[in-house]
Amino acid sequence: KAQGHKVVIDRAVVPTYTSTGLTEGSHCSKCKTVLVRQEIVPKLVSSDNGNQPANPENGNNPGNKVTKPGVGTISADGKALTDTEGIRYFVSEKLTSADVKNNIQVADQRAGCKYKITKITRKRGRIIAGNVTYLGPYNKKCTKATIPDTVKICGVKFNVTAVNKNAFKKCKQLTKVSVGKYVSSIGEKCFFGCNNLKTVTVKTKRLKTVGKNAFKGINSKAVIRVPKNYIDKYTKLVAKGKAPKGVKVTK
Repeated sequence: KAQGHKVVIDRAVVPTYTSTGLTEGSHCSKCKTVLVRQEIVPKLVSSDNGNQPANPENGNNPGNKVTKPGVGTISADGKALTDTEGIRYFVSEKLTSADVKNNIQVADQRAGCKYKITKITRKRGRIIAGNVTYLGPYNKKCTKATIPDTVKICGVKFNVTAVNKNAFKKCKQLTKVSVGKYVSSIGEKCFFGCNNLKTVTVKTKRLKTVGKNAFKGINSKAVIRVPKNYIDKYTKLVAKGKAPKGVKVTK
């Protein structure tokens, strides 16, 4: 949170074929200062073949390419993914340096995940590094997921430093997860209700916070493997995440 401010999140607005959308932002409810400015997201692109604009809700879909179940639809120009919950992401492979801004949401099929850019480091105007927050798996129907160490954005490596709250919400088929080495926080209800999740491999030695109910509802026989000499520390963090009593934390 910004020091001295009472932060209020301005929610992202999903664009349609007739109106633009907005990225997530924030402001102070006390002094009305804009903390993170919302960016305009372009309208969705329809086909040029004379048909009606694509609409996933009514089945008329000439302008979008339908992807695999659990993923969503990709716009006709290939630059945007609208997931199964109606949230819009930039497609990683189509990003240009001009598109790369803080707080934009990106879908990356190659990395198998969706993420939000949280930090960009530039040198002489060129992007050289940055951080992202893992938002969720690319495919909600996945059985295995990797929260990677890094993702590539326009050829530059960005560290994955956090896992968002509700990241694996509705991932009922998930059985195995690996957490990357730069992650310092796991959000609340991250794995909530993943009753088939039996194996979690934690590579990071930087984990400081685990949110409320982050592990609540995972399989009671799950094994969480952590780095050597971190068992005691991470056992306490897992307990804060309300993991079932039968869950074992080991090296």
